Amino acid sequence: MDELIRRLLGLEKNEPVPEYDPLKVIVAMGKLSSYEWDIIYSRFGLNNCPLMTISEIATFKNVSPERIRFIEARALRKLRYQLRDILKEATKEEA
Repeated sequence: MDELIRRLLGLEKNEPVPEYDPLKVIVAMGKLSSYEWDIIYSRFGLNNCPLMTISEIATFKNVSPERIRFIEARALRKLRYQLRDILKEATKEEA
């Protein structure tokens, strides 16, 4: 889940992830459609799902990689909106 938070905050791989409440992230994930949820879980290897590339997900879902990119971007926007409070707190702590 740290990789997802890192992506939502725009952090580099070597930057530490600020503390967050995993339960809030799980609740926010519940607001996604099942298709979005599946793509985010696959892309970030959450809940013991295998980590997959956009191309692998596209092949598995039988859609174009661009469609997967679009759905992933939409899901990340939704998550940023749902998690805006904890993301603000995290960026305040960094300053």
